[in-house]
Order: sequence, then structure tokens, then C-alpha cells
Amino acid sequence: MVHVHAYLRGVQGAVLSAGILALSAAFLFAQQGPRTVCFPPNWGGIVAGITEDRDVVTLHGKGLFSSALGHGGGRYYSDAQHRMTMVVEIGVDHVIESVSIESGQHGPIKGRAALPISRRINIDEGFGVFRKLKLGSTEAEVRGNLGEPSETRSDSRGVRTWVYQTDYTNTDCYADAEVSVVLTDGLVTRVVFYNGD
Repeated sequence: MVHVHAYLRGVQGAVLSAGILALSAAFLFAQQGPRTVCFPPNWGGIVAGITEDRDVVTLHGKGLFSSALGHGGGRYYSDAQHRMTMVVEIGVDHVIESVSIESGQHGPIKGRAALPISRRINIDEGFGVFRKLKLGSTEAEVRGNLGEPSETRSDSRGVRTWVYQTDYTNTDCYADAEVSVVLTDGLVTRVVFYNGD
């Protein structure tokens, strides 16, 4: 019985130490200013720049193929509730160049009734640091999670795009990774996870 108590005290100590370490890391992370996004640009099980088209078909089905996208075409998908669209662009060597998500239904064919459904995509799936952001997140939530963008753009309708990308200077980041967050009326309506040419 003495050994069991000693073991439990050891486990409690390890858990407490791990918790303190995690809180310290989170505190230091929160104290940083503008940050470089340094994680693979991914969503729906697809990692831009790594996942191949055949893997997308295995995960999500064939979707609606369009030759007008990317170097090798692309595929359109909807969630089961038709609240969002996922578009996957195929780059060279059948490697996925980008995956984008957008509120609503946005297919290449005007007047199409509905996009093919992928049961594996969910409008509530998160992205960003600790996957805390999603379609519908506020501008303040994006800034609090990803920091200041490296580039901002606006169009004539007032739609803003914040671009976050790796800078490859004194970081362990790899590949040509970029995340573009589109804000309409202060809310995230589209996100593009890009890694290609």
C-alpha cells in the first residue's frame, strides 16, 4: 500500500508539473506581439502542399470536379447542412495546393441545386492556434489568436483579407505556407490554406 501511495504522489507531481509548464507556455505565447503562423495550412484532414488528390477522394469522395481550378483542377464539397463550401485545388504532381472554406454554397456552376456532400467536413471545425477559430469568428478573435497579419487587403465592398504567412527567417517553418482570412462585416466568411507555387 505504501508503494501505491508513493506512485500516486509521483503521478500527481508529474501532472502538476505538466500543467504548470503548459500554462507558462500559454502565458508566454499570449504575451508575444505579431506572430508568424508556423503550422501546416490544413483543414478537413487535408494538408496543403502534402496531401495528394487521391487522398482527398478517399476522405471526401469525388466532389464536383472543375478543371478551371489550380494546375490540375479542383473539387467542390458541401457540408451535410449546406452551410459551407470546401474547395480543394490540385497543384503539380496531384499534390493539393490549397484548401478553402467559405460560408454558404459557392459552386462553379450557377443555378446548381446543391454541391456534393462530404460527411467529413463540419462548419464547427476549428483552425488557427489551438484550432480556436472557425467560420463566423470575429475580427477580434482572429487578431487575438493569430496576431497581426503580415498583409491586409480591402475591396470596394469593404471585404477585408488578412494574410498570415511564414517568413522563414530564424524560424523552423517550412514550405510556402500561407493562411488568408476573409472578413465580411467583421466576421470570418472565408479562409484559404495555401502551400504551393
